[in-house]
Amino acid sequence: MREFQLVYLARGQGELVTTSAGRQSVKAGQAFLLIPGEWHAYRPSPAIGWDEWWLAFTGSVPERLLAHGCIDHHRPVLDGRGDRSLFTALHGAIAAIEHQRRGWAGLAAAGVLTALARLHAGGDDDPVMATAAVRLHEASDRPVDLVRLATESGLSPAQFRRRFAAAHGLPPRDYHLRLRLDRAMALLADPGVTMAEAAAAMGFSSPFHLSRLCRRHLGSSPRR
Repeated sequence: MREFQLVYLARGQGELVTTSAGRQSVKAGQAFLLIPGEWHAYRPSPAIGWDEWWLAFTGSVPERLLAHGCIDHHRPVLDGRGDRSLFTALHGAIAAIEHQRRGWAGLAAAGVLTALARLHAGGDDDPVMATAAVRLHEASDRPVDLVRLATESGLSPAQFRRRFAAAHGLPPRDYHLRLRLDRAMALLADPGVTMAEAAAAMGFSSPFHLSRLCRRHLGSSPRR
């Protein structure tokens, strides 16, 4: 069966070359689709590099999306900068494949289709806030200095908070916390990972701290 591939850049930048679309740059928060039968080549920037998430998928649904133009040979680079639901969908699909608990194939398929839908919905209308969101994604395993991020965006902390919330629906601190909690939950999907290990991996001070934040922001315990 023909195999599609989705490559998402979590950090860095590089380039993609395909027969139909030519040479295109790719940056953190963007993804590119590799379509069966389409010649391609890609590489990270030699000076910067990149970190990638990679998924391969097959089946009648992506073939229908291709036939109807939803997957387009001429538009292989897709913009998901600032989209937390894209980040969560990809993380969920990867975790399902890695751990293969009951129902994992359906969960992985749902994650891939959600990711494709979010990517085709386009990127953020505010490029400055899109860049800020990418920075938060890159630091989703640790605390971040939001005052410094506001300064780098050319805004005061109050301006940065209002503008980020308008663009992404959450203030930057809450947005970043949700990213860290999402990643902690993905880790805890593996029964072999302890609360202490998940908390340490995501930069929380203790398992109690992680549990308290989960109950406050997600309404449930981390394991549940």
